[in-house]
Amino acid sequence: MAVKSIADDSSKTKDELVGEIGELRCRVRDLELAESECRRAELALRQSKETIRALLNAPMDSSILLAKDGTILALNDIAAERLGKPADELVGASVYALFPPALAESRRARIEEVVRSGAPVRYEDEREERCFDSHLYPVSDADGKVNAVAIFARDVTERKKADQERRSLEGQVLHSQKLESLSVLAGGIAHDFNNLLTGILGHASLALMDLPQKSPLRKGISLIEKYAERAAELTRQMLAYSGRGSVDAQPLYLSRLVEGMVPLLKAAVPDKVVLDFQLAQNVPVIKADYAQLRQLVLGLVTNAGEAIADAEGTITVSVGAMHLDPDHDVRAYPIDEPLEGAYVFLEVRDTGCGIDEDTKAKIFDPFFTTKASGRGLGLAAALGIVRGHEGFFIVDSEPGKGTTFKVLLPCGHKRDARAEPERKLERGRMGGGTVLVIDDEEPVRTVTGQMLERAGFAVLTAEGGREGIRTFREHAADVAAVLLDMTMPDMNGEEVLLELRRARPDVRVILTSGYDEHDVSARFARKDSAGFIHKPYSPAKLVKKLRELLDT
Repeated sequence: MAVKSIADDSSKTKDELVGEIGELRCRVRDLELAESECRRAELALRQSKETIRALLNAPMDSSILLAKDGTILALNDIAAERLGKPADELVGASVYALFPPALAESRRARIEEVVRSGAPVRYEDEREERCFDSHLYPVSDADGKVNAVAIFARDVTERKKADQERRSLEGQVLHSQKLESLSVLAGGIAHDFNNLLTGILGHASLALMDLPQKSPLRKGISLIEKYAERAAELTRQMLAYSGRGSVDAQPLYLSRLVEGMVPLLKAAVPDKVVLDFQLAQNVPVIKADYAQLRQLVLGLVTNAGEAIADAEGTITVSVGAMHLDPDHDVRAYPIDEPLEGAYVFLEVRDTGCGIDEDTKAKIFDPFFTTKASGRGLGLAAALGIVRGHEGFFIVDSEPGKGTTFKVLLPCGHKRDARAEPERKLERGRMGGGTVLVIDDEEPVRTVTGQMLERAGFAVLTAEGGREGIRTFREHAADVAAVLLDMTMPDMNGEEVLLELRRARPDVRVILTSGYDEHDVSARFARKDSAGFIHKPYSPAKLVKKLRELLDT
């Protein structure tokens, strides 16, 4: 069949032919443009597929592309593995059918929210002891309508565990720093307060010695002496909290100690409270301070009785032995880490109101109380006693379910203030002689000097370590003994003691401090100290200690 050209149509005018040629050119141009658009669309489609494929196969992420009705359009291998089926079986299935009804509804709500709002959604998804950080993104068509949802979920279980461990360690560090700061503060206050009490008690005792038996002033001064002694007891509690209280460690059986306290404990709790004692008799012996453990037991039982208040309830006091393996996870105060070794335990369990987590974090803080009339150091002092015995507290409590305080005391006590043998010094004369008092506190020097003069001693005083060394060297032949304060601003007692020994090796020295003897023993055990007396001291105690020293 022959093709008729435009030129063969002689019936058309030149202008008509030019117009048809222009139309043909426009059609050719349109075809070329269409072909170019098709090529671009094909390239864009290919790029979109590659992008989706790359997103779906992003490392460490599960990725799913859903239609807005929840039908799975595509997913990667990690998502298929987590859903528990091959990818080809999951494509075309409803994602809601893969979860229990309640879980499916929560996922449907989030997907519908993304479709409705066109905004992404992020949430944490916990299932089967795993935690996922999930992101939902809207996928829109050419008209801007959301017709699909892309889900990306990253397994963050290990990261969450690491964060929790980090927070736990930070909490332990902060708790330890708080304990240490409060311990230093409590010990410092107790030390300074004991210096003041030395002056108060000393002058009160001296005044009573001067007053006739029938003097009306004796009653008032006796009350001053009594109240000052009660203040001294408070400082001992503060020292116990600080871990610097003395521990008179003696072998004892904890069950026998509690048995001997039964009448006292029954009197310390409300009438409606029943005391149940479960005291094992075959527990190992421990080395502990008898008086401090009595205070600990009484304080815990009294605290349990107050938790039950006016209601009926039971307090169970148990004593036993236990061994903790290295992998035994026990949360303990003052540390929060696994414990190991053999322990004797004291457990006080009540059926009272219980303690919430916020309160539990504060119960060992000084002066913290949940009672309107609460006062004193309370559990802070108990913690100090336990720390002083190198033990631990375990606390278990929930609101409305009662509270259990368990004290773990090691079967072998490492620290014994009396374990270091004292050096036997040469015999000296009984009574008389000159005593050098070295102390930076003027009230202490004054009242101590008066005490010693009443007892027949001559007295030299020195304000601080350097003055004390200088005074001693000037009167070395006359000084029978030195009363040396441990804590002074210019030179501490350890430095002064060394200088005194260099000047005269046989000089008799009594160390004195507002801290306790165990603190002295740790610092002066190898410095040949002769003795120790704790502030505040009475004239009788001071003279007795001094005469024992001079008669050694």
